[in-house]
Parts: sequence; structure tokens; C-alpha cells
Amino acid sequence: PGRASKHLGSTTLKLPLSSRAATHVQADAIAIPVVAGRGLPDEVAELDRQLGGTIAEILGRGEHRGRLLEIMPVHLAGQIPSRRLLLYGLGSLRDMDGQRMRWAHHELIRVARSYGYRSVAVVKAPPVVPSNLDAVVEGSMLGTWEPRSRQAAPRESAEIAEWCSAGAGHALASAVALGRRPSRRPHPRTRRPRW
Repeated sequence: PGRASKHLGSTTLKLPLSSRAATHVQADAIAIPVVAGRGLPDEVAELDRQLGGTIAEILGRGEHRGRLLEIMPVHLAGQIPSRRLLLYGLGSLRDMDGQRMRWAHHELIRVARSYGYRSVAVVKAPPVVPSNLDAVVEGSMLGTWEPRSRQAAPRESAEIAEWCSAGAGHALASAVALGRRPSRRPHPRTRRPRW
């Protein structure tokens, strides 16, 4: 395990690397990517078993459809060390690209901050895979920005992301290294969709 960080003005987004399974990570929330029309990812099956089938039931009833920017908090009753789940939508797989991956993780971190969460463990499940981790990291970094003031988020809400998944450490380190150099403002091409 290692630790990487990106500095955005007065804010530091910490990215601890973890090889632990989601069932063993202690965070304010475990974030689970959901692709529209794909159902429960195989990588989340063990976690869902420990939660008594909660995730599969939510997806099966259509309570969360995996639409881009759709986020649903789920409170847990102590079955795992983390206190909550965040199901977050990535949209349709055929429409997936780096920009949509950034939008999804930008919104994930923005919503997590609005709930007061200080740590979020993101489960690696397709299409959140090593080849897309640079977009995941960039989007998460942008989620700490306050768009009205163009300033970074207050320090007390900035330590927001812990990425966990078996074998993800080296891929994340590469993604952080490939990320653009931080500046006082987000990249001009990084915009949230208007719909």
C-alpha cells in the first residue's frame, strides 16, 4: 500500500492505495459503480451477499437504474466496517468515454461532500478499471471544487477518497502520475452535462 495526493490550492485530496476487499474497508461510504441496463457487477457479488442481497434488490426493483449522475445513498446496519453505500450511475456502456467517467466521479465526490462524508472507498468494477483510472481520479479531484467561487473546497471536507480493490495499487499510481498538473481552476473542457 502507498499514498498519493493532489494539491488543489489549499485543498489536498488524499488517495490511499488499498488491496483490501470492499467488505474489509472502513470508510464513510463504499461507492459502487452501476452501468445502465447491466445489473449487479460480478465484482460486487461478495459484498452483496454480506449485505443480504440489498444491492441486487435495489437494482432489481429499478430503484437505481445506473443513469449518468444518478446517486443513491444506502444506510447499512453494521454488516461491514463501512457505514453506508453510494450507488452511482455511469450511464450506458456504449456511451461511456473519459469525459462521462469524469462527470460521474465529479458528481459522486460532490454529493459525498454534501452528505459530510470524509472518506469514500470506490470499488473497482467495470468500467472502473485500470485503463480508466486517470479519468476517475481527475473527476474525483474536480468534485472537491466549489464552482461558484472557483476555489477549492474547505479543508475539512477535502479528504474524501480512498480507492480499494485487489491489485489496483499500481494502476492508481500510474493514473495519478498521468493526471494533468493541478491549477487554480478546473480544465476548461471539463464541464458537467446540461440535461
